[in-house]
Parts: sequence; C-alpha cells; structure tokens
Amino acid sequence: MDKKDIRTRLKLLRHTLDMTQSQFAEIMGITQSTYAYIEKGHRASITLDQLLILHDKLDINPNWVLLGEGDMYMSEQKGKYVVNKVVEEGESSFRFGGGSAIESLKHDVEAIKAFLQEQFPNQFS
Repeated sequence: MDKKDIRTRLKLLRHTLDMTQSQFAEIMGITQSTYAYIEKGHRASITLDQLLILHDKLDINPNWVLLGEGDMYMSEQKGKYVVNKVVEEGESSFRFGGGSAIESLKHDVEAIKAFLQEQFPNQFS
C-alpha cells in the first residue's frame, strides 16, 4: 500500500467535496493539523477507524482510498445524498433514512473492517 497514492486520493476526495482541511478533518474526527500531516505524508497513513468513518459518513469506497480500485463512492447517488446532508445540516444532525439503514451500514462497515484486517494485517491492527 503506497501512502503517497492514498494521500493523493484523500486530497482529491477533499477537493471533490469542496472542503477545507478543517472541514474534512472534522468529519474524520481528527484535528486539521493531524489531517494535514496525513495529506502531506508526514504521518504514515489513515487508520482503519478513519477509513471506516469515511465509509460510514460519506459512503466512500475503502478500496478506492487504499488501492485506487473502483469508484470513489460505494453508490453514486448515495454518496451525493450523504455529502449534501453532512454539508447542509452538519454532521451532528445527520441521519440516513432511519434505524434500519443505519444498522445496515453498521453491518457493512463491520464486514469491510474484517475484510481489511484480513487482507492488510500489517496496516490495520
């Protein structure tokens, strides 16, 4: 896994969303300075938890972030909906279609987390 490619894709994602480093970092649950270190390559890479946050909150495809494979979003329409809701209403007020959709996403996130830990044991502990 090439951290340069990951940071390039993170920067592309942030620019695609038209977000500042501070806004993007807030969604990821980290400080702007921590995110800047990731984007500039001064920090190894994003953590599994941060990757899952991007998937959970913005419907970002983890394979795209890590490997550059597939589309940026898991679902084009869903990605646009999620991004618009997060930007318009703010993260704390965001809800995606009720409990069943949230539970489904949580299940998907756990499956992705297990897959990534199995495929990249040295990267995600």
